[in-house]
Amino acid sequence: MAVVNRHSNSRTNNSQPVIRTIKMSTPSPTTNPTPTVQPKGGVSGPQNIAQTNQKKGGGTFHIKKCSNGHICTPQAKKCPTCGVPCLSMSKTAIRVRLIRQQKKAGTYKPKKRGRKRSSPSSTSSGVSSASSNAASSNPKKKIKTSKKKSSSSVPGRPEYLKRLNLRKGVTAKSGDQLVTLTSVSSTKISFQAQDGSHGSTSNLKDIRALKVLFVNEHNKNIEMDAATSWTILDAYASKKPSVSYSCGSQNYDLKFTSSWKGNQTNTNTNVVRPVTLETFKKAVSIPDVFPKKKPVAFSTLPACAQKVLDKFSFLKTGKIYDLQPFLGGGRIVAITQTIQKEHGNPHALTWCFHGTTVDSAQKIAVGGFQNAGTSNAKCYGQGVYLSTDATYSRGYSYQNKHKQRVMFLCHALLGNRESSGSNVTMLSSHSVRSGGQSSGHLIMKPWVYTHTDINIAYAIVF
Repeated sequence: MAVVNRHSNSRTNNSQPVIRTIKMSTPSPTTNPTPTVQPKGGVSGPQNIAQTNQKKGGGTFHIKKCSNGHICTPQAKKCPTCGVPCLSMSKTAIRVRLIRQQKKAGTYKPKKRGRKRSSPSSTSSGVSSASSNAASSNPKKKIKTSKKKSSSSVPGRPEYLKRLNLRKGVTAKSGDQLVTLTSVSSTKISFQAQDGSHGSTSNLKDIRALKVLFVNEHNKNIEMDAATSWTILDAYASKKPSVSYSCGSQNYDLKFTSSWKGNQTNTNTNVVRPVTLETFKKAVSIPDVFPKKKPVAFSTLPACAQKVLDKFSFLKTGKIYDLQPFLGGGRIVAITQTIQKEHGNPHALTWCFHGTTVDSAQKIAVGGFQNAGTSNAKCYGQGVYLSTDATYSRGYSYQNKHKQRVMFLCHALLGNRESSGSNVTMLSSHSVRSGGQSSGHLIMKPWVYTHTDINIAYAIVF
């Protein structure tokens, strides 16, 4: 820009005015730079250049803080003050962390949000995308989401197990044995048997808490077999109105009329019979035959006794009780054996069996054979009958109502043996200690010798 100054007093010799030209530069406008705030300690805080110059919607950096409350730079991963990882303080990050804490504590409750409809005014004219165009062109189109409906008839569901009466404390049937359910879940059912043993199963077919009964032609309730019962119970638990099945050569259709009841129709003969579902009676615990005595292990028996029991498997698996500490028969028989030896008589001991009822066995275990009475057979005289064959004595071990049997294993001094008759009360001489068959497994011990010649060593419950 040139500025011309005309001075009327300054003239040249030719009387022409002198024009002075002065060059001037246009000053550029000065700007004040944005000051940078430096926090104490030499670490740049959130008011750095990157944050103060950022514009709304232009990829902003959010403030970060560590768990101890120190302010960190947006790019920092660890706090420069304490070394703890830095956390974003944006609203989204704070909300996500809060949801994680609530889920971990089990207190999270998701909010029900309705579907937001986009309005034409909310769409920015400067922003265009495929998704926004699709939404604006068809705003009323609904997105179909497939949701699987949970069915209570699926095996393992609580409602399914409830209809099968499978719950804790219920009496059920596993095979042919009554058990008590101790725990029930969708994957495993645990139970306790009558003998105290425990078991479990993951297959619902292996255990039933309801029995299926039908009325036969004699008007008696008959329980169906396990396979047919499961078919009917599965249909009932699945809430089916009817079910078809076969048993042998006959085919049946069952229609449920009410809870735990139905009518069974034989499709071959068209005979209709009622069918009912009933619970099993509570399993009765089996009492111990000798409650005051504890069973002993088979391995603790003398080798000679183990060898005898090994011949009879049904005794080896039973409960064995040692009665010698209570009756003291071993000491008395040892004295008799010494006396017989001094007189030059046979004094060897032989293992023999004695079978009886459970009630008599309990009396014998308290006071010996004398305490059991004289109700024995008298084919070979009055006394106690023994046998070296456990299978023979088993015929006299009668079951009680809990299907328990008892047999005694005795260590007996037989001495000389002779044949005896039904009227014999005493044998011919002191050297003859046993009667019955002169040869064979059956032995009769007169009452006078039962306490001195027989050591009731063990009782076996099987």
